Amino acid sequence: RNFAKLQHVISYFKTRKIQKMRKLEVLLFLIIICACSKPKNNFLNDFVESETDKKIYLKSIPKEGLDILMATNEINPSNLNTEHKYFFGFKKKLNENHYLISYLDKYRPQYQFTNLLIGWSDEFYCIYNIDKNQVISKLKVSSSDPIFSNFKKQGDNYIVNSKFFKFIPKESECNDIVIQRDITSITYQIRNNKFVEIESSKRNSL
Repeated sequence: RNFAKLQHVISYFKTRKIQKMRKLEVLLFLIIICACSKPKNNFLNDFVESETDKKIYLKSIPKEGLDILMATNEINPSNLNTEHKYFFGFKKKLNENHYLISYLDKYRPQYQFTNLLIGWSDEFYCIYNIDKNQVISKLKVSSSDPIFSNFKKQGDNYIVNSKFFKFIPKESECNDIVIQRDITSITYQIRNNKFVEIESSKRNSL
């Protein structure tokens, strides 16, 4: 009788051990599944949720993020400058696979008499594709160099207004300099997940 009880106890603990092992196997399987289903990158996590967030453009972008942002050129080209520092902006979901994101580029201009000035920067809006993990369209919405530009959003329109200053010598006894302002306004829209130029206008003023 004692031997039968001992066998029963051994059988009980074997069953418990097998159950625990099975539970452990299931738990490990679930961990592997969850790990495989996680996104390959956390690129979007560093962007703030709103354009008015106080933390916008404070966190610098590492090399991995720059590889994604710089893979696509803006449709309105920038100038070449030095000592670039890039900062995360905001994110806004456009649809299931695309986000509107922004970033700031602070730099030192490569022009005579400007190398000691500070506060130069360009702001960019990008269309980011989640599945491809890449920027597929980019627009420079504001700039300090050399076109002083800013933008406003009206409905679906992104209107970029730019001012370019020209110093024109004037033939006179005093050899005066006339400043000419070229003012350009270009309207863009997001169509098929890309920035597209809709219309533009230009005028000169002295």
